[in-house]
Amino acid sequence: MRYVVWRLIVVALLSLAHPCVAVGEDVIQALPGSMQVELYLPRSISEEDAAYLGWISGASAKESAAVEAWARSTAPTDAAWSAELFGPLRQPASEYAAQSREMQDYGERAKALKELVRRRDDVVAQLFDRERTSLQDALACVESDGSIRDLMVEQVMLARRADAFTPDPSTAPQLAANILTLLHEAASDPRTGPEASASIRKLARDNLLRVAEQRRIVVEATVKSGYMAYQALQRAISAGKSAAGAGASAFRPIALGAAQVSATNQELAAVAKAQLPTAVAKKLDERLLLLTYGALAADIFAFDTVVTMLEPFVPEQDRAAVTDLCLESSRRRIAGRDRMLREFDLARRRFVESGLVRDKESCERFGRLLREELQASRADALQVIGRTADLARGHPSWSERGFEEAKVKWASEARGRLDEIAWTGIASSVVSRPAMDEIIRQVFAP
Repeated sequence: MRYVVWRLIVVALLSLAHPCVAVGEDVIQALPGSMQVELYLPRSISEEDAAYLGWISGASAKESAAVEAWARSTAPTDAAWSAELFGPLRQPASEYAAQSREMQDYGERAKALKELVRRRDDVVAQLFDRERTSLQDALACVESDGSIRDLMVEQVMLARRADAFTPDPSTAPQLAANILTLLHEAASDPRTGPEASASIRKLARDNLLRVAEQRRIVVEATVKSGYMAYQALQRAISAGKSAAGAGASAFRPIALGAAQVSATNQELAAVAKAQLPTAVAKKLDERLLLLTYGALAADIFAFDTVVTMLEPFVPEQDRAAVTDLCLESSRRRIAGRDRMLREFDLARRRFVESGLVRDKESCERFGRLLREELQASRADALQVIGRTADLARGHPSWSERGFEEAKVKWASEARGRLDEIAWTGIASSVVSRPAMDEIIRQVFAP
């Protein structure tokens, strides 16, 4: 079991800027081999990929079914191939992680890590070559035209590679949301009509090359950033310069590429939402936000459960007004959240562009905005809940105790959503854990 995943692309800079970042000697001695360099290896094909790969291939129904069958039947084989090809990397990756702590020369660290990355690139290419050959063989039975078959294979492999890598949450979380798979989900939703479904599929296929290339650039830049950061550190040390931010050149391509991925995601989502039923468009938007921002995207002070409890006690003639109050409050909360996320994007991008160094001004600005938006959202929610309760109190079955219990439960759930932001570390590149804890304390202050 891997007990510690040591992401050297982050530690490369933090180790000098913050010397306290380290793994205790007792941990290393107790768990030899537990440290691992993160090499960003592709995940194996799974049966869950089958429908998407068949859909994105652009093939006829018969050929698409062949692609799906290939993905399902290949999943176990692909897992075995991954174990065969990637298994031999575990020991040298562990040895490098341990030995690099003893290397005083960052140039030597860079040289050793670059060689490890070269070996990683070789086996990743071998895996994709095996998958391509296997797919070609599977499609030879259903498509005799070699040029059409090659085009289908290329489409499928582009889609496969674009969805094969887990993004680094510190530098490129935008890759967690693959807009192509989200479009497939929307097109496959039973509420989406045939015409809209066909249009969404065309949108995905027309943009497959662009999306796949943008994602490839970010993954490649991430894989290289570790040894490039070490090279930059050694240059800074040799020149007698500060190590803080020395690796900016290694991380800037990640920030730029991730921003392009995010912009494309938003662009294609907007085009798709204009063609989708309202409920499906809303689901697409929510999925994109959740995958990109995690707990930060949550509507922290949503109060639907409280209003649902109160509504039966509200006089019939006042219920439409309550609905309007709730809708307006929701719009304000969502608008505030979107402002906060835009500021977060800016601060996080500056963090990565600066070589994993927080930009004091932008981080403080985001922290203030986060606190202010959360405080405003909580006050807005409490106001609507209170006004709704005032309308409901005249009902003969009203229970003040039941209402107070519902409010306590709502506040506890909201606090849980805020705590999730802190413990998942989604905002840690911008706001330190102590600062995040203080923001949460202030938001819930009487």
